[in-house]
Amino acid sequence: MSSELKKQSRAGVLSLLSGQVARLAAQVISLVVMARFLSPQDYGLTAVVIAIVSVGEVVRDFGLSSSAIQADALSASEKSNLFWINTLIGALLAAGLFLLAGPLAVFYHDARIEDIAQIMSAIFLINGLATQYKAGLSRHMQFKALAVSESAAALLSTAIGVACAIHGLGYWAIVVQQVLLNAFILLFYMCAHPWLPELPNFRTDMRRFVSFGLHLMGSQIIGQLSRSVDTLIIGNKFSAELLGFYNRAQQIVFMALNQINAPSSTLAIPVLSKLKHDTAEYYRFLNFGQSVLLHAVGLFFSLLAINADMVIAIVLGDQWRATVPLVQILSAGAIFQVANYSSYWIFVSKGLTRQQLAFTLFSRPVMIAMIFLGSFYNIYTVAIGYVAGLAFLWLYCMYFLKKHQIDISLLLKNSLVVCFSYLAITFLVIFLSSVLSAGFINLLIRNAVFCLLAGLVFLMSSTFRETWLCVLRLNLINRIKLSKRN
Repeated sequence: MSSELKKQSRAGVLSLLSGQVARLAAQVISLVVMARFLSPQDYGLTAVVIAIVSVGEVVRDFGLSSSAIQADALSASEKSNLFWINTLIGALLAAGLFLLAGPLAVFYHDARIEDIAQIMSAIFLINGLATQYKAGLSRHMQFKALAVSESAAALLSTAIGVACAIHGLGYWAIVVQQVLLNAFILLFYMCAHPWLPELPNFRTDMRRFVSFGLHLMGSQIIGQLSRSVDTLIIGNKFSAELLGFYNRAQQIVFMALNQINAPSSTLAIPVLSKLKHDTAEYYRFLNFGQSVLLHAVGLFFSLLAINADMVIAIVLGDQWRATVPLVQILSAGAIFQVANYSSYWIFVSKGLTRQQLAFTLFSRPVMIAMIFLGSFYNIYTVAIGYVAGLAFLWLYCMYFLKKHQIDISLLLKNSLVVCFSYLAITFLVIFLSSVLSAGFINLLIRNAVFCLLAGLVFLMSSTFRETWLCVLRLNLINRIKLSKRN
């Protein structure tokens, strides 16, 4: 079993990375091309509905995908019942959004939102059907099938969305792209996992799945609301155009972050779930995985922040320059978010969803309050409030896990040193760049100074150096050792 897990994990890493490259390529093409044909207002109109759908998607999942993946055993009738529960919830949410589209348009003072919401309500039903297909692929560690399915869907939907934008369909290009993305994913999941659910079996006891899912859903829905509340507030309090600027900055930052975070969880949660009875190997894998993520994200977003003006000019064009400071602010948030990502692995892999809900019920309202306070001034202070909230979540989560007998000493030490090293270097370089004349020389100087400062930290900080060496070795799979009973 140990050698088989190593083999599957090794193949999973390669498949997920390849898939993420393909999806990133599709998203970059979409971002670059569609920004030339669509206005900030087009993005603002759809951003409101996408934010609402994102919150609803947590309810639609009901925590049952993670429940199925994490379970030690899953019978055919249990799997089928999970499918029907997710499908029913998806259908109810689709009907609810369709009926509430009118009041939603009134709340956001734009009649066009009604039609957008009604069409995008179909996403709930589509993803309700897809949930257990994806869970089945993840549970059996068929990462290649997941990667191919999601990559192909992203490329196809992007091509169609770009074609719609070029032909002048405006915000409908985004709507078409979003709906088709999810439809294609469902189709490819079904091809990769040719399974037909049985009829619902009401004699099968589903309480353990529902209990796990309820606690996980409770924490996830509050978490998703806190991630979407900035968009919802800007859409109501400011204008669709300003929301469009904010949305594009978010897209650039979190599009890149998701290419790292999504596959890491897809791999980490199944592996950690199998290692949960071997404490030493569990924490060894966890700390190594966190080190890889911290440096990958810290380095990438530091470089993105110091070169944001150049990136925006190339990717979006001159009409989007208002997004430059937003990208710089949100890049700090991305670093804080990934510092806390390993805690999600702990909660799910150890089945601590009740504790996760307790953590979320206190911490996420604090984050929402910080975002709300930021909205009293402008969209930049909204972004600052969002980042401050992410920093609070990370530090409070470390404290919370420690109170529940989780060994977070190395996680906290590594994340504090790595995160604040990258943030301090980035701040100094941005300040230096602001006092120099704009131009190619400025670009060279700021990147050279960044490399110099990062090198100095590498030499002076043993923690920074040791975690970097872990990344360079990237010997993740050889660290997985299972006991004989696993």
